[in-house]
Formats: sequence, C-alpha cells, structure tokens
Amino acid sequence: MRSKTYLKRVFKTISKYKLVENGDVIFVALSGGKDSASALFALKTYIEHNNVDCELKGFHINFDLPISEKVVKTVEKQVKMAGVELIVVSTKDLGISLAEAVKKTRRPICSICGVLKRYILVEKMRQTPHSLQMHEINIVPGKGIVVIKPVEVRKEDITLPKQVMERIQRSMEKKEIELP
Repeated sequence: MRSKTYLKRVFKTISKYKLVENGDVIFVALSGGKDSASALFALKTYIEHNNVDCELKGFHINFDLPISEKVVKTVEKQVKMAGVELIVVSTKDLGISLAEAVKKTRRPICSICGVLKRYILVEKMRQTPHSLQMHEINIVPGKGIVVIKPVEVRKEDITLPKQVMERIQRSMEKKEIELP
C-alpha cells in the first residue's frame, strides 16, 4: 500500500470515529517494530495536518529481557524522529520478572506478556486526563485500519493476580521511601 493511500485511510478512520480531538493525550504503544512506528508517524501527521491541539506520546514497556536494550534504543530513535516524548516503564521497576512469572504460572510467555502490557498501559493512561474508551480494531488488506466497536473494560485490563499487585505495591512504596 502506498504511503498516501495508507494515510488517507488512517485519516478517514480517525475522523469518522472522532478518535483524535483537541485536548486529548494519546499514548502510542511502541514495540520497536514497523507497525507501531507507522501508527506513531500516521498519528503525528494527522495531528499536524488537522491542527489538533493534543499531546502525542510514545509509550514502551521494557521487559528487561536480553534484547530489551536494543529495542529501547530503536524506540528512542523512533520518538526522536517524530519529535514526541517517550515514556518507558520497566517491569523490573515494578518488581515484576517476566521469566519468573512464566515459571510460576506455567503459562506461555505471550499470554502473560499480553495481560501485563494491557494492565501497565491502562494504569499509565489512568494517570492522565482523558477518556478511557478503548476500541477494537482490525487491519483489513486493501482497507487498512477498521474500527469495529468500543471495547468494554475487561477484568484483565484493570487487575493482575494478587501476588503481582502486591509486588508492584511494595516496589512503589520502596521508591517513595528512597526519594529525598
């Protein structure tokens, strides 16, 4: 798909569903890959083209895996090119080890990772003034991004297992004690 066609479809979807409005604070979850980078640059272009007065921020979750340092550097380059702020949340700072969670739960890493990503993103969004409405989307060949419907809040979006919540709480309390 050519760049102009892609942007035209993205712009049409954003306008149709009023996904970007004045006063919004928009977090783009960045993985370091081309899809999330494309979303960041498409939103940046939309905001500039339509003179929308809003904040656009890059958001990355560092899982502190062997490849994480390389991924963070890639994400940093992406936000620098876009000229937006980057917020990085480290699971280590939250007292969470992805490898440990896999061992304890015996669940596939993708299952744990997905739940953890949603939780961290929703928690970070709660710290900003904006609508918490999420939308289910699909990427359809030849059409681009298609908004399917608003998504109701799911239990896994607002809660984690008790042990994980306790670790996050202890980590946050420890940080507060360490602050001068």
